[in-house]
Amino acid sequence: MKKEFLDLLRTDPDFRDEVRRLVLTDELLELPALVRALAERVRQLAEAQERTQTQLQALARSHEALARSHEALARSHEALAEQVQGLVGQVQGLTGQVRALAEAQERTQTQLQALAQSHEALARSHEALARSHEALVRSHEALAEQVQGLAEQVQGLVGQVQGLAGQVQGLAGQVQGLVGQVQGLAGQVWALAEAQERTQTQLQALAERVRQLAEAQERTERRLAEVETELGPFLELDYREKAAGYFSKLARRIRVLSAKERDELVEQGLARGAISDEEADDLLLADIILRGRARLPARPVYIVVEVSRTVDTGDVGRAWRRAQVLRRLVAEDCIAAVAGRGVTGPALTEARRLDVRVVMDGRLISEEGV
Repeated sequence: MKKEFLDLLRTDPDFRDEVRRLVLTDELLELPALVRALAERVRQLAEAQERTQTQLQALARSHEALARSHEALARSHEALAEQVQGLVGQVQGLTGQVRALAEAQERTQTQLQALAQSHEALARSHEALARSHEALVRSHEALAEQVQGLAEQVQGLVGQVQGLAGQVQGLAGQVQGLVGQVQGLAGQVWALAEAQERTQTQLQALAERVRQLAEAQERTERRLAEVETELGPFLELDYREKAAGYFSKLARRIRVLSAKERDELVEQGLARGAISDEEADDLLLADIILRGRARLPARPVYIVVEVSRTVDTGDVGRAWRRAQVLRRLVAEDCIAAVAGRGVTGPALTEARRLDVRVVMDGRLISEEGV
């Protein structure tokens, strides 16, 4: 009979397909198609991530060029500040020269006033000479000498005034040159302001680009979350089928409790009044419940497992809560555990606090690993 059955399996394709449909569940028969679809989605996601990485690299290069341009602009601004400081010093020096010129002019005015007073005195002396013609004749030579001295003094004053006029003209030329320099600096400052405005425009464009990249990254993260949600049932199935290996550090001779065994435990607990209806419903939602023998000391033990691609504090809390409910239904010890591909920092802290075991990629994470 056995040999005939095996011969039919080898020779009759229809019979073999019928046996496969009877032995395997619909979920296992559909698994290859689901895995191919998942692989295609992962490939599309990888391509989108690669495009995002390329855009980020281009943005980084643009940001570096903008930083170099800003640094050159800062150096130019510092040089301009130094030139303005030098111009201020020149203007201060020119102010001192103008002040000295004003003082010299004031002294010249004082001398001219003294000369006018001397001239008035000379006129009075001339009247006196008219009234004393004889005395004038006797002192004619002396008066001539005095007049000659006064003429020389007037000539000297005229030369001084002409020299001061030349200095004033020179200072006027210097002031004109400074005005031209100031106008040139004003043009440079205007050009600098225009360059700053262009830089501001570029920064605004860059900010807009960064905002667009942030939106694209947010869409990518949402898509990753969707993919993780789609992968959840496959990950749970993997931990269910390989439970004996993944949880071997916790117990030996592990087996997965069936839905019927779960129902029986829950119904017995409800009948005894050990748990409420809400607690019963919550326990039935546990991802995996295992039974085996603990290593040290050797004793029967139950393991309540919550499976998630990225384990968070919510997964840790559910595993601990459901293990506490199961403890009231069985005489054996109960261990709470979480399993997945990754785990958050707060989840690790919460697991240590509640004594919940953490299994990542089929490996039990010890305290040192945490």
